[in-house]
Amino acid sequence: MNRQQDPVEDTTSFAARLEDLQFLLKRKYRLFIDKVAIYPTERWIGFLVLAALYALRIYFKEGYSVITYLLGLFFLNQVMLYLAPLEDPDDLEFGGEDGESILPMREQDEYKGFQRKLQELELWKLLMQGVLLCMFLTLFDFFAFPMHWPLLVFYFLMMTTFLCRYKIEHMIRYRYIPFDFGKKSYGKRKFGGK
Repeated sequence: MNRQQDPVEDTTSFAARLEDLQFLLKRKYRLFIDKVAIYPTERWIGFLVLAALYALRIYFKEGYSVITYLLGLFFLNQVMLYLAPLEDPDDLEFGGEDGESILPMREQDEYKGFQRKLQELELWKLLMQGVLLCMFLTLFDFFAFPMHWPLLVFYFLMMTTFLCRYKIEHMIRYRYIPFDFGKKSYGKRKFGGK
């Protein structure tokens, strides 16, 4: 007898194979991220090279100003999240859910270190994904909207100026510095010696 395969069984096995492939790709991606996590300088150099390649592609294609503008806004949003504290003091009336804030509000409050809303590795991953997505979108002429690009540059500069001013005022108001430079650093202690 000639046996015919059940179509339900075929779709189930296809779904299982697809799920296995997805699991394998996620695992390989996680291994890659774990391997490059210890090389921050090389990661950021790679990002700058990729961003420069994207800029050259845009320059030579003479288009895709809307995609580039949206990429710039995405970059700006991610950098603002990177500079923001984990808990925004504007959102807290008298402290967090447990009654204490991450940022010290008074002189006698314990200093806990600056905790970011978006960590450096996550920032790098999101910016890389953004550039790669935009490079992919530039493969299609459908996304090359005719637009007067100086208007987009002007609007982007206005948004950047406004958001940076807001973020600086926020840092001054709540007295925090999201950077390591300019902070007091202590040398390593030598035990057992003078």
